[in-house]
Amino acid sequence: MGYSVTQLWIGANKVGISDLDAALAEVRALGLTDPEHITAEILQRVRKTNYIPSEAEAGYARALLGAYRRSLGEDVPERPGVLEVRVYGGD
Repeated sequence: MGYSVTQLWIGANKVGISDLDAALAEVRALGLTDPEHITAEILQRVRKTNYIPSEAEAGYARALLGAYRRSLGEDVPERPGVLEVRVYGGD
């Protein structure tokens, strides 16, 4: 069986996370409600197949918790705090 790679924004960089869907499913099955515990469980599972630099751990934690909340159907922006402006058409 192969693995999947999901792209997440970690700060200003888009990073590939392998087997993220499986990690999120495992954590959802635990039924946790505390965001700190949820984040710790996700990080523990993601570290099994991904390198997380210690200096970037806080960014990974935010991005992974956001991905978890989106997997629950919550409306969480993929890149919080980033303003995107699009200009269409014009003469």
